Amino acid sequence: MNEKKSSPLETMGLAISGWTEKWFPDSLVFALLGIAVTFLFGLCIGETPARMAVEGGKSFWALVPFTMQMAMTIIGGYAVATSPLVNRLIVRLAGVPQTPKTEVAFVAFF
Repeated sequence: MNEKKSSPLETMGLAISGWTEKWFPDSLVFALLGIAVTFLFGLCIGETPARMAVEGGKSFWALVPFTMQMAMTIIGGYAVATSPLVNRLIVRLAGVPQTPKTEVAFVAFF
């Protein structure tokens, strides 16, 4: 079997990826940490926990329109990309680049 030798850059990228997957926390950890730090900061400047909870609840509902826009963008993009005509176009375009360098250039172009 003809195995391709990994380049130093590829080896380094795989090592960094492996380390990150093993040791870097999930994004939920950062979200919860951000909430805790913000809450503690609010306590330090004299806000009451009840007022912070009410204001945080108001802010949460302000994010709903943006969340809906992102959901519709993702769902709409998926529906278009999986339609037979566009899917054939994507498959045809994916076959154009022949080397890794041209693949990077092709993606950068689009």
